[in-house]
Amino acid sequence: MKKLLALVGALTISASTATVVIACDNDNDDTKYGEVFINGDGSLKINAEKLNEWYISVYGPLGKNPNKYITQFYNFFAVSVFMEAASDEKGGVLENLDENTLAEIKKAWGNDSTVGSIQYQAKSAMEAKRKTYLDNKKEKTKGWLKYLRDQFPTVDDNQTALENAFISNDILNNADYSGYKTLTKILAFAGMNTSTKWSKGNVNRNLLTSSSTIHNNLLLDFKSQFAGKTILELENLSLTGLSSTQQLSIINLVNSIGGKNAIKSSNSEQSTSFKVEYIDNVAEIKSFTNLFNSISNSYAKNQILNKDIPIGSLSDFMSTSDLEALLTNNLPFGDFLNWKGVKPTKLTEVVNYIPEYTIENEKAELKATESTNDGRVGLLNESQRYLSNKYFTDKKPVAVSEIVLKFNNSSVDIKKEISSNLFINPESDTNTLLNYFKGFGEFYDDIVKNDKIEEQTGLSLFDSFYRGANSGTLSINNSNEWASSYLTSKKDAGILTVDNESYSNVAKYAIYDFLNGGKGTEAKDGEVVDHASTNIPESVLKDKAVAFDDPSFKKLTGLVEATRRFATDDEKDLNSGSNIYSIVNPNLGIIAYIESDGLHFAKIDGYSLINSENNATENQESLSTTDDLDKKESIAYDAIFSTSNAYSTYILNRDLVTESSSETKVGDPTRPWDFKNQEVIDKIKNMNGVNDYKNVINYNIENRYERFLVNSSIAKNKNTTGALYDFDYLTDLTSALSNTDGDFKELGQWMWLYLKDVLNKDDQGLFETFFETEKEVDKKGWKAIIEQIVNIDKVSDAKISSSFDKNNKSWVEDVKNNFDVQNNIILTDQAKKFIPNQTLKADYETTIQGNTIWSKTKKVQVAMSSIQFVFNYDNVSLKMKGDE
Repeated sequence: MKKLLALVGALTISASTATVVIACDNDNDDTKYGEVFINGDGSLKINAEKLNEWYISVYGPLGKNPNKYITQFYNFFAVSVFMEAASDEKGGVLENLDENTLAEIKKAWGNDSTVGSIQYQAKSAMEAKRKTYLDNKKEKTKGWLKYLRDQFPTVDDNQTALENAFISNDILNNADYSGYKTLTKILAFAGMNTSTKWSKGNVNRNLLTSSSTIHNNLLLDFKSQFAGKTILELENLSLTGLSSTQQLSIINLVNSIGGKNAIKSSNSEQSTSFKVEYIDNVAEIKSFTNLFNSISNSYAKNQILNKDIPIGSLSDFMSTSDLEALLTNNLPFGDFLNWKGVKPTKLTEVVNYIPEYTIENEKAELKATESTNDGRVGLLNESQRYLSNKYFTDKKPVAVSEIVLKFNNSSVDIKKEISSNLFINPESDTNTLLNYFKGFGEFYDDIVKNDKIEEQTGLSLFDSFYRGANSGTLSINNSNEWASSYLTSKKDAGILTVDNESYSNVAKYAIYDFLNGGKGTEAKDGEVVDHASTNIPESVLKDKAVAFDDPSFKKLTGLVEATRRFATDDEKDLNSGSNIYSIVNPNLGIIAYIESDGLHFAKIDGYSLINSENNATENQESLSTTDDLDKKESIAYDAIFSTSNAYSTYILNRDLVTESSSETKVGDPTRPWDFKNQEVIDKIKNMNGVNDYKNVINYNIENRYERFLVNSSIAKNKNTTGALYDFDYLTDLTSALSNTDGDFKELGQWMWLYLKDVLNKDDQGLFETFFETEKEVDKKGWKAIIEQIVNIDKVSDAKISSSFDKNNKSWVEDVKNNFDVQNNIILTDQAKKFIPNQTLKADYETTIQGNTIWSKTKKVQVAMSSIQFVFNYDNVSLKMKGDE
């Protein structure tokens, strides 16, 4: 039985940097392994010198499976990161890490008395194991020590050293809290759940649950702060000079009803452009009179008979019922709509989240989150952004939505035939065929080719048809059955990447060719409809001539002709991409191609953001200091996912409108739901300050398309039943971090790569930073480790590009072989004209490598001296100094 021999005894820091040893995986010489790393007193000492000995005397040239040992190397490298972070108050060489991330690392390492820390859990595991022996009348301490000696034979024979060895071994090898796993939770991704340490930001108070109770508590807090004061005294009391706790009670109360613009002065009027603007000081309230007029119905209507009584004794004054009785139509709310998309009638229905303040140095300061549960799932921290950027630039992800016009023929084999005949059911009567063609024509013209954008949602009609409350609805002769009978939305393929094999070769190479500037084949309406051009039997064409004469059928035949993957022998550019796909909507990024299930219409989700010019341009409103944007991001995140299901994902993605799109005409056949609610969405956006979510949530992701993928994935995970998009970029990214049993995925070496980047080190420099040597040693061993790390990285990069090239060559060969086989089987010249013989030759270097879509872009910078931020509902709007 193999013995796990790992961290033993008290950990010894070598040359200012500490690290730990991996579990032993040597069957024949445990003592030699122990001699390398374990001191006689049971302490552990690992530096470059010891690591070199480990390589030479135990594992030699890293064995038959070097990647397996590199996996183990990363396990004790992770623990060295924890120990380095804890080496001094600044975090040692890690002092320049993001402040919150470094704090999380320190907290996770802790000590043996820090509840929940790695060291605490390991010590607890040792004590629990020891207790099983001490509670056993036959075993007791003698049995416990025998167990430890058997596990750690090279450690001095004393209980302290042996128990320390158990703790150290557990730190490294426990599956629940090993150094590597714990660091993964902090720096990378441990799945879309709260075990990952997402960016936390600031605390916001949720007013959604029992809002009356929450408002009641805020009112009671205010009254307790001024309990001994009468109304008359407060009317004449200046807001300046109040204590910080008194100011805080006013700030929270004012924010809970919508902020400073909800406060009614004596001469204020109804406003049609009310905005929620949160406050962090009481200066803008002006007076207690203004405050009381805005939060007390009895005060506003002069119903308080005696103002000389301390307010603490006035039970009805500033109670919840007193607050709610002051209806919003008596205040300056105008046509304001709340997060539900409705006009609030009570002051407890104005906002759903407010910033949480705490008192620091006699000032109200935003409260930072502390616990893991306060983290916002999907808001990326610094290291997670690095990993997302690398995945994005390496894997070239593209989100795709497809609608498939299913074949209408019971006998389909596209290896033998691709023609218009596959869309014809010969058993259908003329009227059925005619309705089928008209349904296609309406879908094709009004949904696919219509590049108009619904200005308020930012969604195309294609998006609305694909999703939304009435998705899949297309009325033909007052019937809604057409779309569900003949169209299918394809949602399960996930995000396309250069090495994703869940997409067909046709789809993958057509989409990447299009994004690289490919022109496809232009679809022209069929002019002559006959057996020779469509392969439809002459008898069917004759019997249903009225249907085949319909213009919509000619559009279908023209589209099939442009995508049927056939080239005549005398065409020189065989496999050049001719007749593979057709660009049917260049503004919205929709192409068409034929696969085994029918004619696909594939839309590049977020296509307008892929445009390089759009990608580099940031909305001016998103530009501010990091502190301002952090505040803005926290409110935006909490608020949007409590917004009504029908609106949240539309608002989140409304920025996809392109400059070239024109206004949607009322007569267009779009989804009734979308038009009905455009005004609602617009008012939520304008009145609540929700102007640009994509430039708020994860604002630090510089490439706008990457940010779109991340934020849409957040929406999916937060709102699974109503998410606009079905892909999950973050889950795909997480899977790329795996290195199980040495099988490294694309980002399997993420920890090493990230620390190289953040510490600005090359491989050797990073190694020497964490494994310093006390004297000159033979570098052969640890240089071999570095070489293997570099090799794994090269192999991972090469695997992505080679997969793209290899699959393309295989596709070209398969189509050629199939054509040869079918050409020998099929006898008539007419039938041979419809055997597919075309592919699209593509290589990674030409099609992918030089494309700027997946490059990082820099944000536009502006001078900050003239800009200040004012909190709005889910957002913060820019105000220039001097503006009123």
